[in-house]
Amino acid sequence: PVFQTPFHADYAIDYDTLAREINWLYDQGSDGIVMGMVSETLRLSGQERRELAAAACRIGGARGVVIISTGAESTHTAMDFARHAEAVGADAVMVIPPVSVAVDA
Repeated sequence: PVFQTPFHADYAIDYDTLAREINWLYDQGSDGIVMGMVSETLRLSGQERRELAAAACRIGGARGVVIISTGAESTHTAMDFARHAEAVGADAVMVIPPVSVAVDA
């Protein structure tokens, strides 16, 4: 399942709650977790996305598959996120196309 990103009142990511959530998902029988767009990735800075991906891999990697969404508004940025996901131990990446692509009719 896609995990939700918990936040403190000051909008910093709540990593203690994230660990409890990810472990709960595995305890319920999940074979893996996904850091997807529903995980608030588009609302995070690039650094926050990298830190969240690293935390998801660190917390969940030993228990099952970890998939990291690396979609971004530019190919370069998406590739950077994908390389980072690989470096921190993601099993796979999920990439959506940019949400503001111009249509050539």
